[in-house]
Amino acid sequence: MVPMIDGIRAWSVSRLGAKLVALGVAVILILTMLTAWSVEMGGESLRDAIGGDSAYLASLISTSIDRGIYLKYHEMTILALGLVVREALEESNTIFDAMDDPYGYINETNDEWIAIPMQEMNPFMEQMINNNLSSNLSYRLDEHYTIEHGIDMYGEILVTNKYGALVAMTTRSVDYLKWDKDWWKSTLANGFSIDDMSYDPCSDMYGVSVCQTVYSYSGEFAGVIRGFINVIAIAEEVGLFEHRYESEDLRIITRHGALIYSSRAFIIMDDSSDKNYYLKSIDQSGYFTADEAERSRLYGYYHSTGYLDYEGHDWLVLVSYDYAEIMQPLSDLRTNILILAIILAAASVLVTYVLAGSITTPVRRLTRAVVDVSAGKLDRRVDIHRKDEIGQLAQAFNDMAEELDDLYNGLETKVATRTAELQVANKKLGILGSITRHDALNQLTVLRGWLSMAQETVKGEATRQYLHKVELASENVASYLNFTGEYEKVGIKSPEWLSVSESYVTSTFGLNLAGIEVKTVLDLLEVYADPMFPKVIRNLVDNSLKHGRSVTKISLNYSESSDGLTLVYADNGQGVPIEEKGKIFERVPRDGRKSYGLYLSREILLMTGLTVRETGTPGEGARFEISIPRGKYRFADDRFKVAK
Repeated sequence: MVPMIDGIRAWSVSRLGAKLVALGVAVILILTMLTAWSVEMGGESLRDAIGGDSAYLASLISTSIDRGIYLKYHEMTILALGLVVREALEESNTIFDAMDDPYGYINETNDEWIAIPMQEMNPFMEQMINNNLSSNLSYRLDEHYTIEHGIDMYGEILVTNKYGALVAMTTRSVDYLKWDKDWWKSTLANGFSIDDMSYDPCSDMYGVSVCQTVYSYSGEFAGVIRGFINVIAIAEEVGLFEHRYESEDLRIITRHGALIYSSRAFIIMDDSSDKNYYLKSIDQSGYFTADEAERSRLYGYYHSTGYLDYEGHDWLVLVSYDYAEIMQPLSDLRTNILILAIILAAASVLVTYVLAGSITTPVRRLTRAVVDVSAGKLDRRVDIHRKDEIGQLAQAFNDMAEELDDLYNGLETKVATRTAELQVANKKLGILGSITRHDALNQLTVLRGWLSMAQETVKGEATRQYLHKVELASENVASYLNFTGEYEKVGIKSPEWLSVSESYVTSTFGLNLAGIEVKTVLDLLEVYADPMFPKVIRNLVDNSLKHGRSVTKISLNYSESSDGLTLVYADNGQGVPIEEKGKIFERVPRDGRKSYGLYLSREILLMTGLTVRETGTPGEGARFEISIPRGKYRFADDRFKVAK
């Protein structure tokens, strides 16, 4: 057995260098994995940060667009209050008021109007498009937007009188009659209207119609002024934010999924209702990742909510980026970390290998020397001269071997002589104690016999009581002598591995267990204890029979924990009163008599470092827990392995 263990130790030492190398590599790998994990977490944080910024940018753009539409509506309001518009409408309404059938005139004029192709105009149209009001509107808009800002903001602006007939226009209108148009009716009913995205054939563009009623100086309805706004121009006007990424794209989509605007090439009013980015934009605002054209993109979005008293049209504003582009810095960082990890791992292997060699070589020599000394070669020494801890260890080994060599000479003879002397002394003491105890017990038996006869013949009650007390004292003396007979056996023999199951069977032989249900779950458990360990189990069972009174069930099992194993003995008797729990393991009277069983049990267990305590609940039964530390128990099928 010893040579096999020595071989294992030598093999372990020879592997020390490999272990040190592996440890160095493991440290580098762990640091690399932690760094990679941190990079991944950083990627999530970067995604959340850019996604949140994108959603916020989308909200700014959405608000800017709604504000831009509202400002164009406000421009219509200012124009409606202007002197030129009011005077032109007052003059037109006066003329129509004087007609016998103004609506007949409007219908007749409208028929002539729509009969002329869109690219042509008759004298009446030319007169209207060149009148003072039309020229004023065209000049103001062209001057402000086209010339100063270079933006074609308005597709057209037109003014109708209170009968719905055209009074002024900046471009040739499709028809002359306007009172049947939805925007005209809505403006008449509400005082203003801002329509959703639509197509205007006059200006050949998509946009939003903003209308405002015009009132005369007396407060009466005088007509309607309408401007058709180029939404693309508004988006370009308010969406000129600095691009952070080349792949950045701004999109505006109606609530029905029609594409209004994109900062990249697009088809206006293209149906986007089946796109991932449209279907995922379900909340008021947020961000998400979706695939588009086999590329993953990060989208931030916001649904428009209007501006001031303009309620908006729930347009969807999306700001997106190519996911690979925004994550490129992290990708580069991963690559750099991988390269650095490979370099560090290689350097770690080299350095650790050199360091391991400087440690394992002298350790191998020390190991071989230890094996030789354990085999009895006490003259073995190691030739290691170093000033570090290994050198100190080598010197300590040489000193130890020198002392062992000196002490070992004649030690076996001394030990044998002293052992023989102790055995003779113990034998003499045992014989003397046994003879003395035997003679004392015999005399006590004779004494109790005379006491019994005296009690039968004596007539005085007081004398009889005195004799009874003397008899009880003699029984206590006999109990003391019996206890010393048991106690002197404790620790006489060396501890050994004992089967708990077999200990229970042998120790309870002769006890009256009739009518008691016994349940043991011990498997192949063995404990390293004093050979009198079975006496402990017998004392516990005997304690239940004598003091449990109503015991009908007894159990013996175990449980393991990180600290060791607990052997549990329990019954269902009356239990141990709380006031007695601290006394049951002492040499104190119980039920009027001296009881040493539990005291002896505790002493037997303490011989090998085992402890016992009572943890039962009074009225429900007694419960004794024997704590067995690791190394002091095992299972029979593991006896050739290291104990648990």
